[in-house]
Amino acid sequence: MKKLLIIIILLILAGILGIVGYRLLDGKVPANTKTLTSDDNKYSMQIPASWNVTDKASSIVLFAAENRERTMYAALSVNTYTADGSTVEEYISAYIRDIASNSDDPSKQQILAEPSPAAYGENSGYYFELQTSAGGIPVHLRDFVFITGDGYVHVDVASSGDDEDSEEASAVAQQIFSSVLYSADGLVSELSR
Repeated sequence: MKKLLIIIILLILAGILGIVGYRLLDGKVPANTKTLTSDDNKYSMQIPASWNVTDKASSIVLFAAENRERTMYAALSVNTYTADGSTVEEYISAYIRDIASNSDDPSKQQILAEPSPAAYGENSGYYFELQTSAGGIPVHLRDFVFITGDGYVHVDVASSGDDEDSEEASAVAQQIFSSVLYSADGLVSELSR
């Protein structure tokens, strides 16, 4: 009887390990991360290890990455709008208008989560979400904006707007936002987690 109980427990554990292993291989659980660091060593961001570094969408983007399926994209950019006296609220409003003007139909863009104060990791700023479309593809944008001495830091995580894993995409975005580090002295790689 004791042997049978031990065998059953071992089978249950093996099953659990098998499920976890499958999800790791499937890219559903970011078991490992890799760190992207800006050329000036002021900014870093962690992404799931299975993601690939990709082209920057604009000149203000310091680094960008996407998942293997190309259904999620993350980018960190720094915009010097602070130099012209714009407030963070004005910057976010301009950004939302800019996204709308570059979408398939600006009138269909939705603000899913109004900009509101938020803190992720060591940074405090504003979080908001947009639903839009580009090139006929629905896009869900999760955004975190905070201020450094360099300007407005904007962390974008975009996912396919009709994906079935919106909770998972939200969790990945939260992990990415929380991982962002800044060092005014250019020593971000020396900061401990």
